[in-house]
Amino acid sequence: MKNLLPCLLIAVFSLLVVAVRGDVALATVFGDNMVLQRGRPVSVWGKAASGEKVTVAYAGHEAVATAGEDGKWLALLPALPPSASGELVVKGGNTLRLRNVAVGDVWICAGQSNMRWTVGESMNAEAEIAAASHPAIRHFHVPSMVKDEPGDDVRTTAGWQVCSPETVGAFTGAGYFFARDLQPEIGVPVGLVNIAVGGTAIESWMSADVLAAPVFTPIRARWQRYVETYPARKAKYEQLIKKWKADYAAAQAAGKPPPPKPRAPQGPGTNAQLSGLYNGMVAPLHRLAFAGIIWYQGEGNAPFWQHYEKLFGALIAQWRRDFVQHDFPFYFVQLANYGAKPPEQQTYVHIREAQAKALMFPKTAMATAIDIGNPSNVHPLNKQEVGRRLSLVARALTYGENIEYSGPVFASHKIERDTICLSFGHAAGLELRKGQGGVSFEIAGSDRKFAAAQARVDGDAVIVSSPDVRKPVAVRYAWHNTPDAILYNGSNLPAFPFRTDDWDY
Repeated sequence: MKNLLPCLLIAVFSLLVVAVRGDVALATVFGDNMVLQRGRPVSVWGKAASGEKVTVAYAGHEAVATAGEDGKWLALLPALPPSASGELVVKGGNTLRLRNVAVGDVWICAGQSNMRWTVGESMNAEAEIAAASHPAIRHFHVPSMVKDEPGDDVRTTAGWQVCSPETVGAFTGAGYFFARDLQPEIGVPVGLVNIAVGGTAIESWMSADVLAAPVFTPIRARWQRYVETYPARKAKYEQLIKKWKADYAAAQAAGKPPPPKPRAPQGPGTNAQLSGLYNGMVAPLHRLAFAGIIWYQGEGNAPFWQHYEKLFGALIAQWRRDFVQHDFPFYFVQLANYGAKPPEQQTYVHIREAQAKALMFPKTAMATAIDIGNPSNVHPLNKQEVGRRLSLVARALTYGENIEYSGPVFASHKIERDTICLSFGHAAGLELRKGQGGVSFEIAGSDRKFAAAQARVDGDAVIVSSPDVRKPVAVRYAWHNTPDAILYNGSNLPAFPFRTDDWDY
């Protein structure tokens, strides 16, 4: 025992020295294989002992910071040129060396399950994975994290992954196909920061101060009801889970298909929590330098579509306010065709219209998925086309490439006796394709009763009529959850759904 005591004292003293010194640590988003944003100052941040000097260096560029009383530090590297690989060195009381660090363009991939949906779950997954040798594409996945207050750091499942057949299966599908089509055209590495979480409503991705606005009182009231009823709903869920486990075991023993697992209730601490994902996954990345955001979300708000227009606009404005980089491009996907429901349940048309109205904000653009969905599956498997359309938008609007990036966009209409003439932008090569027997163009008179319409192309215009509507006043196109999208331009891009009226429905 006498000999053991000095050893214990030495060990304790050593731990105290380490604790006092406080090794330099980086935020989780920094790691081997990462992509730093080119062309603008790059913030690098982390923690160290209070007052500790921290030096950050990359390719001959250096920045120095001093940790504050709370141990936090931030160094600002100057704008960096593109690079395929380099070493990021961080020195303080210890030295960190991040290897194979590229400099290129970083895109944040955000939203719900259709952005989270992986390459391995997408169409032709086996062939896509086998061909995915793209070392200039890197992926960083942030798993779901709900917090009550804005957090300092995110988590990650696997750090930064270089794209290869061994890794790509877990990448965001829409994000990967976006990067795969984009990277060869811009010639620099592309990093994807994937913060998408399935089944989420937009209000989970917004800060509490924004949701405190009077216009969002119904949102807060609905959430309060969830909070108040959560204990009872959770108790019922636990009973259902207990029964499900027994039924599952019985099905396995009998060689039968297992029963579906009950869905967990929404409430505090879940992905549905107001501002929860913003606090846990967005706020910690505010200092990250990046090229832009691609967003695929809206399905989770379909039951309460009345508020989506204001929510979506507020999210775009708030994210631009909160990120250090305020003027970034925000490109988003318009919801795919899904759900054959009666007229009173056509909620997706309203979400799509709200999404289209967000184009009033600068540096926004929309890629529609109106023709690549599945009436019985909310997750279109053709993420290749989603990514391609997003890449066309970025190539044209962010990188200045002279290409068509949008399908036909309704511009104006003119009533001519018993027809309505519709004019469009992005209409070169305008054509009507053979439909699948669903609803495409509809026309109505002053009675507001819509009838299926005939349509023909006349140059950059479409002439619409119906023998059942002699005095037309309004036209709608693709105005159903699952419409028949038949209007395209010569670049094989579908028209956005639209209507000429402003009626309640």
